[in-house]
Amino acid sequence: MPTCLRLPVFILVLSFIAHQGFGQWVDPGNDNTGDIYYNNGKVGIGTSSPSAFLDVRSSGSVGIPTLAVNNTWSNYSSLPDYNRPFIIRRNAGDNESIATYVQDNRVHHYYRNDESSSSMEFRFNNTDTENGVGQNASNNVVLYMYSDMGGARVGINTTNVPAGYHFSVDGKAIMEEVQVASSGNWPDYVFTDTYKLNSLSEVSSFISENGHLPNIPTAKEVKENGIKLGEMNAKLLEKVEELTLYLIEKDREINDLKERMSKLENQ
Repeated sequence: MPTCLRLPVFILVLSFIAHQGFGQWVDPGNDNTGDIYYNNGKVGIGTSSPSAFLDVRSSGSVGIPTLAVNNTWSNYSSLPDYNRPFIIRRNAGDNESIATYVQDNRVHHYYRNDESSSSMEFRFNNTDTENGVGQNASNNVVLYMYSDMGGARVGINTTNVPAGYHFSVDGKAIMEEVQVASSGNWPDYVFTDTYKLNSLSEVSSFISENGHLPNIPTAKEVKENGIKLGEMNAKLLEKVEELTLYLIEKDREINDLKERMSKLENQ
């Protein structure tokens, strides 16, 4: 052991013995900012009354971190899972743990357990004690992440992400653009020779009997199940294209009538 460290360590050991549960390791600066205290099984850095098993407090200069956890370059691995200088376990030797590490241009937050699924919540708990006694308290899950053998799910303002879905929002959402990738048939088939276009009398009869257009969900179905944007846009385009064909047909009939009237007038 270097000579410069022997005296502080000796003083620390004597302090533990003399005070029976309280010890102090004083830094040579005598400003108390780097003092290490042992108090009834708790360690304090910068405080003689630690409130946790490790309590770190700093009154240092702005920009200097209170606590820094670093991995040395000599221990650096090309495998991200190995660069984990900061790990919290439920108990020693347990498989359930959370790790944070930096890998090149990415920050990893890594949660591991031995179950078939796992989840993580970012929750805000506002007790409003500054303005009252908590009458406006809230306990909101801002972001919820879930993973199992079927894949990953994310919820905003909710922990309910139904099976078969990967993203759920409880509330309104605003965005500048949404692109829906559709793997189904786009309604250009309406303009093919094999497409059967119902006559307007058939459409009228269907509406009278069912109260909605053919191949369009009812109001009850939409209320119970919602709509799929890609699928519904395709259905609406189908109706627009059918209307276009009806208009083309009616325009042809009108032109035929005009031609007949013109011939009658010229007789």
